[in-house]
Amino acid sequence: MASTATFALATALTARTDSPHAAAHQICLQLWLASSLLADALAVAAQTLLARSVAAGNTAASQQIAQRVLRWGVLLGVFLAAALGLSSRVVPTWFTKDAGVLTAISAIYPWVFLTQPINALAFVWDGVLYVAARSNRGPVIAVVKRQIGCLTAQWSAEQTSPLVT
Repeated sequence: MASTATFALATALTARTDSPHAAAHQICLQLWLASSLLADALAVAAQTLLARSVAAGNTAASQQIAQRVLRWGVLLGVFLAAALGLSSRVVPTWFTKDAGVLTAISAIYPWVFLTQPINALAFVWDGVLYVAARSNRGPVIAVVKRQIGCLTAQWSAEQTSPLVT
């Protein structure tokens, strides 16, 4: 529910600009979501491994799995940031040839790739906490990371378009 509300708010804020900025937002959002699914896949694998070790009562193995998966999360985030950053002139052209949209993407796209290490770590941490902490911290972290994304989208829209008030 929090994800949907955050994405809806970000889209509503962007829709108050012009068509090129709205299109750029949607393209960047889809790229961000695709990379998020990769990080979430790592989190799902972590949950499976952790559930087995927690159920067996093996605290040492659980800690080792959590540490290893968190390191993999950081590496995944750095890799995604590098891949998206190095391809920043090519990837947007897969979606559009419109000069206005490409100009708007160039202002937003750095946020897509620069947030990847934090994004990947947040998704993996969320997965680890879901099993290992046996607490309600997982959903809280999910809400916080989505709010950060929304605030980033709002700030980016304000910086790139004089139409947002």
